[in-house]
Amino acid sequence: MEKDKKENQKQINNLSKQIRESMRKDRKYRRIQTLENHISRTGGTRKALKELREQGKEWIPKLTDKNMSSTSRRKIQNIATNYYRLLYKEHSPNQPKIQLPDRESNSTQNCMMEDSEVIPEILVSEVEKSIKSQKMEKPPVQIKSQTNS
Repeated sequence: MEKDKKENQKQINNLSKQIRESMRKDRKYRRIQTLENHISRTGGTRKALKELREQGKEWIPKLTDKNMSSTSRRKIQNIATNYYRLLYKEHSPNQPKIQLPDRESNSTQNCMMEDSEVIPEILVSEVEKSIKSQKMEKPPVQIKSQTNS
């Protein structure tokens, strides 16, 4: 019985080793094929290296905009581009900006956004609960953009 376990373990180890070697050879072969393909088509390796780097990165397969679904990569890029242009465009003078209440006035009015969307006021109890939920003697997590500057 003990001998069978050792024999099985040896077989498993040998199979695993063969699989790892085959995977390594396959990755090398695919890389060479991609490079050769791009070199023969364009004469350069820049696009081939980019393709090899992007392998494994998934694109959004489907995106809906104004009740229309798009599966084309170019259309999805256009939808995303238009969304971010609209999001980050400068507000014109006739377009209302977000109005926040003054701290001194202790106003209980809700903030209003462009499309009359109501932003509720932050309650003191919410702030207290958040503070109490923090670990003692630990700083809050820093935002990456603030740590780089």
